[in-house]
Amino acid sequence: MTCSFGFDDGAYVLGALSPADRAAYEAHLPTCAACRKAVASFAGLPGLLRRLGQPQDESPAREDRIPLLLKALKRKRRARQRRTLALVLSAFCAALALGAGLTNLPQDQPVMYSMDKVAANTNVTAEASASQTPGGTLIRMHCAYPDNGKQTRPYTFRLVAIGTDGTVEQVGSWKAGPGEEITITGTVQLGLDTISRIELRGRDGAVLLVLVLSGS
Repeated sequence: MTCSFGFDDGAYVLGALSPADRAAYEAHLPTCAACRKAVASFAGLPGLLRRLGQPQDESPAREDRIPLLLKALKRKRRARQRRTLALVLSAFCAALALGAGLTNLPQDQPVMYSMDKVAANTNVTAEASASQTPGGTLIRMHCAYPDNGKQTRPYTFRLVAIGTDGTVEQVGSWKAGPGEEITITGTVQLGLDTISRIELRGRDGAVLLVLVLSGS
């Protein structure tokens, strides 16, 4: 965070601050290492200025030198502001680039678990996952239908979630044939903690595969 007194160091050393500003700056100095370091870097400036090309018998009024010194301080301030702005812009661009990179990263997916076979005569395999969402539970399943040479036409399948109270809510339905793989994603209103199991059912309603989530 930029110090609010960051541009008063030179004016303080040269005595160009108003009494109120000088008192505020001096109260601030014990609490700010950056300002103390800045004041220390200007400490020799008044003595050097007194020796700049002035005859020994001439001593120009201090007030005559102050406008020139303030101009120099303003130039230094503008240069410092430009460097600070450049650093801020550089950091901002880096943050934008990092954010763009993060949006392209693959999002974490819940772990998928193999569904257990229930029907002995099915060769379907699947894995599924369930995760809580604000609107209920997001269920994702990936199925494979190996070609065993016996089945030649697609069949209808349904994926359902069973609540601990016996409620049945359909996630989705689709048709798939031998040799195909299907990924289906859907949301049910049942909360994750109220789902006892997920079932893959055939066209006749028979349970083919099941993934148990909690005891019912």
